[in-house]
Amino acid sequence: MKKIIPLLILIAIIVVIFLSLAKKDQMITVYTDNHSQKPLELKLHHLQDPECKMVVESEEHSAQVAAKSGKTWIFDDIGCMVLWLKDKKMNDLKLWVYTNDSHRWIEAKDAYFSVDEVTPMRHGFGAY
Repeated sequence: MKKIIPLLILIAIIVVIFLSLAKKDQMITVYTDNHSQKPLELKLHHLQDPECKMVVESEEHSAQVAAKSGKTWIFDDIGCMVLWLKDKKMNDLKLWVYTNDSHRWIEAKDAYFSVDEVTPMRHGFGAY
């Protein structure tokens, strides 16, 4: 009986740890159900860039890729979006960038870009 009690305590501790981990907010790498392909409001500190795996801490220098399928990917740096798209074979995408001057989302095709900004991943692209 004395040997079983420590084992039961250990099992109870492991169960408590797993239950507490399950309740935490998980990082989001892709949103679904955005069939309108509009830029999404970001849930900062809960988004993970699919290219560099960094947590999105700010809208500044961020980008979004919205697919017709409803999936939307968020990037902490415009350069990460460019690298991520490089080998993708997807059609009907809308690319959104957060502007440094007006502080709003615009389509990347309508933006002017600088290449000497200090950005999260040091790619240097700033949208205006």
